[in-house]
Amino acid sequence: MGEEEQVLGPWIYNAHKAASASSPAACSCHEPRNSFQQAAFIQAETCDTMCDFADAEVYQQQFDPRAYLETFYNFSATDLMNDIVKFPLTHLVKAFSAGDVKGDICLELGSGPCIHYLLSACDFFKEVIASDCVDSCLREIEKWLKKEQGAYDWNPAVRLICELEGGRETCDEKEEKLRRKLKRLLKCDVTKRNPLEPLVLPQVDCVLVPFCLQVACKDQTAYISALKNINTLLKPGGHLVVVETLNESSYTVGQTTLFVQNMSEEFLRKAISEAGFALEKLERLQRADNSLQNHTDYEGTIFIVARKLR
Repeated sequence: MGEEEQVLGPWIYNAHKAASASSPAACSCHEPRNSFQQAAFIQAETCDTMCDFADAEVYQQQFDPRAYLETFYNFSATDLMNDIVKFPLTHLVKAFSAGDVKGDICLELGSGPCIHYLLSACDFFKEVIASDCVDSCLREIEKWLKKEQGAYDWNPAVRLICELEGGRETCDEKEEKLRRKLKRLLKCDVTKRNPLEPLVLPQVDCVLVPFCLQVACKDQTAYISALKNINTLLKPGGHLVVVETLNESSYTVGQTTLFVQNMSEEFLRKAISEAGFALEKLERLQRADNSLQNHTDYEGTIFIVARKLR
């Protein structure tokens, strides 16, 4: 079996171990951890706020995906879920339903331990792929795929998506559809020219990048470079979907505060254009949630759809 055909199992965690160990930064979706007392950091000298930029190896060794899910995907926190789940999912469903964003393969970069964006994408693509730099995140997704005991309960997100899509299928049908179409869990590093190195994947129709680049990239130059790397993964005319927080400088879990590159709408418009994309849709939401003021200082959420020009 060739690399392109391999799916779940040890391969997803081991194939990139040697390469990722020396990588300066890697893709990860807005990932807090619950224990960082001994974590190492490197200073991002080019960052205007001089925040600490977490080394990728720290993410790999210290990140606790369950702590992340329970902190930032606690579905009982209504305002928070509106900001970081319902708002982007509402516009993602609208973008897919309009009929232009579809095709054979949808790749998500920086999935973290999450599946909710792919729950929507699976109706419009023959195959969906999840990827992240953190092995424990991919393992968390695998638990859900295999219905293992202790897998995270995504049922509230499934119900929301089914409602947004007009109730055309049941929650069980939606989950089983994603399990059929989510055939590969891959390692990614958006700082590499080929973010899926050493795997060479045929160009895809859509790339989703949720809450990823502002954590993986230490400055604006690196952010634009990462978008250019992502551009190479897309077919001409293919679509990029980006979700980020606005005006956030850091997030905290426990006693540890971690770097987030401060994003503005103006910069994101510029970055999308410089990376070879045409902006097709931009929506933003002012923060309504105050329950995590001690964990994160973001002021809003932004949702972007862009089309590859070259």
